[in-house]
Amino acid sequence: MGKPDIDKFIAELDAINDGPDRKKYKDNTRSLLGEGDAVFNASAIIQQRISDGTFQQTISGVTYVEETIDGTTFRRPVVDLVQQGGTMLGIGLLGYTYIMEKAGVRFRSMAGTSAGAINTLLLAALPQKIYQEKSFFFDDGRQAVKSEFLAHLVANKQFISFIDRRGLLGKLQCWLLNRIKMVGKVLNVARLLLPILILGLSALIYAGLNTFLFRLSNGLEEKEIKIYNFVLGTLGISAVILLMIFLVFALLKNTMGVNPGEKVYEWMKLILDTEYVGVRTTRDLLNSKNNETKPIHGTEVITTDPRVVFITANLTHNRIVKFPQNNGDYWDPLYKDFVTPAAYVRASMSLPFIFHSFIPDNRHVQLPAGAPTPENAVHLPARLVDGGMLSNFPIREFHVPAPGECRYPTFGVLLGAPSIRTQSAEDALRDFRSISVFKYILSFVSTFRNFYDADFLANHKELKLIVKPVDTSEFNSLDFAMSDETKRKLFKAGARTAVAQLEQFNWNEYQIVRNQQN
Repeated sequence: MGKPDIDKFIAELDAINDGPDRKKYKDNTRSLLGEGDAVFNASAIIQQRISDGTFQQTISGVTYVEETIDGTTFRRPVVDLVQQGGTMLGIGLLGYTYIMEKAGVRFRSMAGTSAGAINTLLLAALPQKIYQEKSFFFDDGRQAVKSEFLAHLVANKQFISFIDRRGLLGKLQCWLLNRIKMVGKVLNVARLLLPILILGLSALIYAGLNTFLFRLSNGLEEKEIKIYNFVLGTLGISAVILLMIFLVFALLKNTMGVNPGEKVYEWMKLILDTEYVGVRTTRDLLNSKNNETKPIHGTEVITTDPRVVFITANLTHNRIVKFPQNNGDYWDPLYKDFVTPAAYVRASMSLPFIFHSFIPDNRHVQLPAGAPTPENAVHLPARLVDGGMLSNFPIREFHVPAPGECRYPTFGVLLGAPSIRTQSAEDALRDFRSISVFKYILSFVSTFRNFYDADFLANHKELKLIVKPVDTSEFNSLDFAMSDETKRKLFKAGARTAVAQLEQFNWNEYQIVRNQQN
């Protein structure tokens, strides 16, 4: 293990991203990481705590992970990490984890949904030996961290390639996704103009029929002509609307989405299959995490295995799914340990109508070389979609409410403001009075979609100390053609959130607040 291994790994990542210009790729990564470095270096509070040796205890009390670098042993703070889903906003998650790792924080158990699942998998899969390396991207002797390599992937990936529907529909889809905020405004206007549009079309059809077909000269009475025009005009408009609905349902009939999602699945799988990572199966992933250095709580070594959780939603059987915990429900127990973790991420990020729903398949099983291919490794066929439909922020997986024993904190990072918000009486009254059918439907869906997480956040007030949001108000979650400049801004927003959390969090104060909730 050493520089040749890292060089080879970077070359493999560049090949996965189809990158012919490796120097340009390295410069792109430096530029992205530089945004986070600037935020981190500007924090006098964090720098002082690291310098005087109080940083670790401030974050995780008497629990730490020992890490030896160049003969010197450091005590690193340890946390569990939960990451919210948000499609392209996930670049903000990467800015957050980069700062956490750079400060010395080490992640034990990890959970995520959608984009959070992608970052969770790659952080869990990359080997712990990275921390023994010097940074590949900078020449100042700094310690390497896992998030650097994920940043290299993100900085140099054209994510529009994940939108793998071809033809005219694919082009139209890309155009709409790139202008999703504008489309939302257009839809609001269209909602108001729809009645006028229908009346206008009716008038045009009426005028056309009245001018060319139903005429007194053809032997019809004036009253009959008006009735025929009205009925046929209304039927004509209805037929057009029904045809459009039929075409949409025909398009989504079997897949429930426009894009196959194969590109993102293969991208994840290729990264995991590299020699340096070597995580082809669920067993490989769990073994890699279980073999990491165990945390020490006081003088006691914590021997329980860490968990990795990817959230998805089973629409066929109406349930939440936690991979790899529930993988035996969908693949034969004989093969469940050989399922590629890329399948879990593909299931978790199956955004309805954007990507095909995920269906467990034989091809997701990666048996050792020479082993016979299973004829039917699927235990339960099901359609799985974006975990955000049921739990977009699975903080309950790791958070230990009082009076349970909590040896170290669970940090959570949101993409945008939490769904639970405090309103003034005036704002609440205004929202109540400004109801419409459109708002009613959106609120109806949002309430059920966010209930699983929102209820937990609302009933555990101490979470406000360990859960922080990335400001994503200026960004488009479906901007798959995101520019390099926008990537840097989003990465920096995540870095700011991490710095704010590290500056504000104090383990002893958190314990007091947590115990008060009992």
